[in-house]
Amino acid sequence: MAALVASAALLVFAASSAASDEGQARAAGALTASRARHSTFWTWDDGREPVRRRLDTDDVRFPPGFLWGVASAAHQVEGGCANNNWARWEEGRDAAGAPRPRAGAACEHWTRFREDIELMRSLGLTSYRFSIEWSKIEPAPGVFDGEAIAHYHEVLDALRAAGIAPMITLFHFTIPAWFEELGGFEVESNNGFFVAFAQRAFAEYGGKCELWCTVNEPEVYVEGGYSSGKVKRTKKAPPSQTPRGADGGSGSTSSEARAMRVVLRR
Repeated sequence: MAALVASAALLVFAASSAASDEGQARAAGALTASRARHSTFWTWDDGREPVRRRLDTDDVRFPPGFLWGVASAAHQVEGGCANNNWARWEEGRDAAGAPRPRAGAACEHWTRFREDIELMRSLGLTSYRFSIEWSKIEPAPGVFDGEAIAHYHEVLDALRAAGIAPMITLFHFTIPAWFEELGGFEVESNNGFFVAFAQRAFAEYGGKCELWCTVNEPEVYVEGGYSSGKVKRTKKAPPSQTPRGADGGSGSTSSEARAMRVVLRR
């Protein structure tokens, strides 16, 4: 939520800056026009489509029980995520030799989640998707941290008390450092570790959480990590060397499928 507030502040700052600069004002005007166009046409319509499909904004309806929510990733908001692959990546330097930015305390969501949930409630939100940090729950293979497990019970209880439906993400791009040292999802035999983690999560939180997201944006993790190289703390590989997980043979997508079968058996 702190990140959401910060984003809103940045938008206000950008609007203020544009007003003071003629060139930026023109750009802001063009952006406004673009948004106006996309508010009445499908997002892929750039104005040059032979057949334009206009949205009927006078008849936009949402079904009863429609969930309005926000989402976060543990490493981005919790703070104290120092035992995972991204934390390891942050310890290095970029191509220019400069220190990489660190998440550090992040938004302090770990300690301020009650405040954040109250902000969600005040905004009228009815759902919150968040990831549970595997490296905190299982800091070593087969070793589960009772305090970390209890923490997420508290988060779930606070959400339910606020009338906000929780959705748990099992994997949002971070894995324990020990899991990465074993080869991560690239080693098919490692998939059992993730499945065991998923089973423990379902056993702990299944009675309080009905909505689950096994893997956040699996295509982004595969494409960004092994094709374009845009996803941090992954590695770009030639197409011929892309892990078989990209096409479902093994790796992260295979592990996702196995964990999903566990969900369906609940």
